[in-house]
Amino acid sequence: RVRSPGISAMYPRTLLAVGDAGRSFQILVAGTNLVTRIFSSERGDWGHVVHTRLPPNFISTIPNRCSPPLVLGGTTVHWLCREQCIVALDVSTASATVIELPPLCFSQVARCPKHTDKGLLASSADGRLSLLVARSGAISMWSLSASAPATPTTARWTLQVVIQRHAIARQRPGCAVRLLRFGERNGAVMLQVGGVGLVQIDLGSREARVLSDEFKEISKYPHSGLQLCLHETDQPLSAGSVGWLPGSFRRWFV
Repeated sequence: RVRSPGISAMYPRTLLAVGDAGRSFQILVAGTNLVTRIFSSERGDWGHVVHTRLPPNFISTIPNRCSPPLVLGGTTVHWLCREQCIVALDVSTASATVIELPPLCFSQVARCPKHTDKGLLASSADGRLSLLVARSGAISMWSLSASAPATPTTARWTLQVVIQRHAIARQRPGCAVRLLRFGERNGAVMLQVGGVGLVQIDLGSREARVLSDEFKEISKYPHSGLQLCLHETDQPLSAGSVGWLPGSFRRWFV
């Protein structure tokens, strides 16, 4: 039995690393002012409490609870915080940075269920920090410029349209969209699209495919009518597998 980390988690818990074909892992817990501890399955216990070096005038922002943290480079954790900024924590140096969001990136957000996040952090096809937003006419992606510093305070973003929404929902251009927690490892994103179902988009090829039409109805509450547990394997997208647990049965796509 794992004992408590001894700090109150303010940010969503982060799976830092998985090794030995899934037999070992590390989980990071971050509290107020990014005080952290890491649990190691190999040791079977929590490491020392680490006090993060914060940037000047750092103000604690509330992280999005439905948007998962994104780990890039194996050591840098990113949290989207209330559509205001991105907080980046470099675990290797115990230092944090606040990254500004693209201007007006949420100004044309499509209709989305209540209590769900408007954006989702992901990795672009070339491994850059990216922000996905379901806008009124398209699924858009802002990617941090490759020429920008690794942890910028004044970020430079480039905007790309991942896919036009009418290519996904030809009969329902105004349908609701829910961004799902999946895809930061293999360059794919998962959407629940009203009237369509479960959709997977490859960020590299910009191709979309409907995996299932069993999730056409989107409730205004995130945990009502949808019990979805996605599993991602550490494989290329073409060979990866997607699974979920709707209710009491399991479906897999390979």
